[in-house]
Amino acid sequence: MCFTGKTTNGTVCAGVIDESVTIYYPGPDVTLFDQALMAACARPGDSGGPVYYAGAAHGILSGISIDQNGVRARLYIQR
Repeated sequence: MCFTGKTTNGTVCAGVIDESVTIYYPGPDVTLFDQALMAACARPGDSGGPVYYAGAAHGILSGISIDQNGVRARLYIQR
């Protein structure tokens, strides 16, 4: 899978780790189900960017996770 984000420089491609992740955002109290988890780094501002593979759309970038060291380790795809 690949994505292009507004703040990430260029296109980033990486594998999918999990295809059925549940994500909870406490601020707006929103839960998203069946998100795909991709092993790639994205930046704030990339949300809403296209996620695609072999010329076909697979979803949009919906969020990132940051590990305890502050590294943007994974991104989530809303399908």
